[in-house]
Amino acid sequence: MSQTKYVNAEWVCEKPGRYVHSWESYPYHAKTSVRWRGLEFHIRIQEESIDCGRKKTFDILFKGKLYQHGAAKWKWTGGSFGALPQNIISGNYRLEFDNRVPGLAFDEVKINPLKRDENTIDGKIEFFETPDHIQFDRPQPKEPSCKSMRTDEIELYNYRDAYVASDVVASFDKDRLVLNTWRLGASDDEYYYIVSEEPLRKLFKQFKLEEHQKAELLIGLYNAFGGKDCIKNFTEYLDYHKIKYSPQFCLSMSGPSK
Repeated sequence: MSQTKYVNAEWVCEKPGRYVHSWESYPYHAKTSVRWRGLEFHIRIQEESIDCGRKKTFDILFKGKLYQHGAAKWKWTGGSFGALPQNIISGNYRLEFDNRVPGLAFDEVKINPLKRDENTIDGKIEFFETPDHIQFDRPQPKEPSCKSMRTDEIELYNYRDAYVASDVVASFDKDRLVLNTWRLGASDDEYYYIVSEEPLRKLFKQFKLEEHQKAELLIGLYNAFGGKDCIKNFTEYLDYHKIKYSPQFCLSMSGPSK
């Protein structure tokens, strides 16, 4: 691999095989295409302002499939969604993406360190301008708004593959907030996390909202917690602020108990 420190104006080679793209101010938008060991993929980076916070999104297009990962900071908290690709592999090498740095990085990792490099494509990496025909089409729906979303329900997470289906939906049941998480795989599991009327008043206050602003609270929950770990992040937030909630396991599809 090249050991050139500055690969181009944006990507920096910190050490052989590790490339980092960082920035200091936002809004920020950048696109880069990469050739690596006979493979090509395309990256789009965006950081934008949202209500009372900001949102960072990484779109990576590889072999016609779009991978999207991002994080949002809303007031004093935040959440994440999506996943970065794990299948960019060439011979005995794999790229591992890292979004924990202030920006985005990827590392070339040897899958079997003991295996000798024989008949492999050279590890030289090339960054080039993304062609005009490359389109980063995001999954829909995202970026809910008061004009287009239901006022009583919003989806915080949705995942489907050949083996598992999973959803997390936040909704209002009269004066209760209910997070319904459902997973169909080897078994059918359904859980409810319920914030009743009195603790819900405290949650509205934490988000600096009036009790009638249910749609605004749902948007705030999506921006702050939407993504794979939404239940974990939301319940940790409630515990931190001493807001009581009731977890329930549902044995039927009739809904949570009153």
